Amino acid sequence: GVPAAIMWGIVAIGMRFVPYVGPMISALFPITLAFAVDPGWDMVLWTIGLILLLELISNNMIEPWLYGESTGLSTLAIILAATFWTTLWGPAGLILSTPVTACLLVLSNYIPALGFIKILIGSEPVLTPPERFYQRLVADDVDDALEVAQDYIQQKLPKKPSEEVVVRKVISFYDDVAIPAIRLFSQGHSTEASAEHRLRMHQGLKLFNHDFQNKYPSPKTNDSVQVICLGARWEIDVLASSMLAHGLNLRKIAAQSHSEVLIQSKTDVLESVPQDIQVMCISIFHQQPLAQIRLLNHRIRKQLPNTKIIFATWGNTSDELREEIQNRFQPDAVVSTVNELMLSIDALMLQHGENPARELLAENEPERLAALHELQLLEPETLLIYQQYIEEACQAFNVTYAQISLVDEKWVNTPASPLADENQNPIEAGIPREESICTHLVHQNEALIIEDIDRDPRFSHNPELNKNKIKFYAGVPLRNKQGLVLGSLCILDKQVRQMSEDDLLLLNQLADDLIQTLSSDKAQTQKLEEISKLQQAEPIQGLSS
Repeated sequence: GVPAAIMWGIVAIGMRFVPYVGPMISALFPITLAFAVDPGWDMVLWTIGLILLLELISNNMIEPWLYGESTGLSTLAIILAATFWTTLWGPAGLILSTPVTACLLVLSNYIPALGFIKILIGSEPVLTPPERFYQRLVADDVDDALEVAQDYIQQKLPKKPSEEVVVRKVISFYDDVAIPAIRLFSQGHSTEASAEHRLRMHQGLKLFNHDFQNKYPSPKTNDSVQVICLGARWEIDVLASSMLAHGLNLRKIAAQSHSEVLIQSKTDVLESVPQDIQVMCISIFHQQPLAQIRLLNHRIRKQLPNTKIIFATWGNTSDELREEIQNRFQPDAVVSTVNELMLSIDALMLQHGENPARELLAENEPERLAALHELQLLEPETLLIYQQYIEEACQAFNVTYAQISLVDEKWVNTPASPLADENQNPIEAGIPREESICTHLVHQNEALIIEDIDRDPRFSHNPELNKNKIKFYAGVPLRNKQGLVLGSLCILDKQVRQMSEDDLLLLNQLADDLIQTLSSDKAQTQKLEEISKLQQAEPIQGLSS
């Protein structure tokens, strides 16, 4: 009821740019006016109450959170810094507290001796997720370890995730957190870990596996066991194999693990393995596993000659070891990540001559194809637009190739692709759907990054990639307004690379801009005019570029 309330609100907005004292000054005007116009005390008290409530919420919750997000300071550090500097310097300290503390944080980033300050006041976790998971298990706190796992899985998860997305996140947790945490433990097992340390880790992992697998239960199936996961020499190998079996069962591949190790077990574990088992995965955390692999490879080949063998060398991820194992013992696969393991099993379980890409159809495939055909994306006038975006992507990411893929029913159109045959019409370029990586991207409905194609069994023998010596692929979906994935914008290179979060964000922005341009006649016209201007300016700008 205060007169000109909107005006006082605008004044308050402007005064908030004056740290701390600005809100106090802006509050005086409406309180004074309320006191002047109301014969009673109701309006004054309501005005004071409202301002105090808003200030308490803003100062103690919203502003520390926002300042902490933007400066890298923790919320608690912002509040404590304001208290400390106000006590030391009075009102001037109150105003300068956040800038001074932020300067200290910046100094601590570049001066090693001040590194402890970054730990005390910074907002970033000191430990990585694998280290936190490991620390919680060693501290005998399985509930906190489960919380670390849950936080990792829920991060960047859609509000209503599909079952397949959740399964991928669970497997990603095993790959990025659980296995690296066990690797940390195995590295210090013989030298640094005490008996109590080893006992807590062993018991903690057993309890964690039990609770975590109950939280994400495997679908019930009557299928016979196709994959068996076994531990090579000690209990940590066994617990890791239990995680792998759980991940496979979530992906609806019938898998089983065994509670005893293969080497030094009282019973011969291999005698209990069915003769018709298709794939055997053996987990090894030893840093020098050659002797163990030689023994196990001989025993398994003798007792189960038709079983395909995968050695998972979690303790040593070097390429040299992988090549030596492959050359000396000729297993069906050697892996060092959970993702590699899953892909290798997929490849090994395929029947001879069967191509999995033929079965990779989106859940809404009819609607997706209808939306693709409705936009008429292969008109001749769109060729310049495709060429411009391909050139921009190549320049921005400094890669050899970029490609736009439109995934149709049996064919993937790649208009203006630099990988197309020279005799082919650029707008009609394309490859069979089963030979395209983008088929997998459309199926999984999210970005797909393959840092080293030679280590991905799905594509290591792909004729199109091998012909062009492609080693790296990163693609993002091209989505229409309804969220249907029509294809992909991807970058490819002849050398192994890594993709940062910022790079992935930029590639997504390019893809969104491309699909918006293609979806609107007005946007297409504007883009073509822009391309025309760029082409006219090219000779002038050639030297500077």
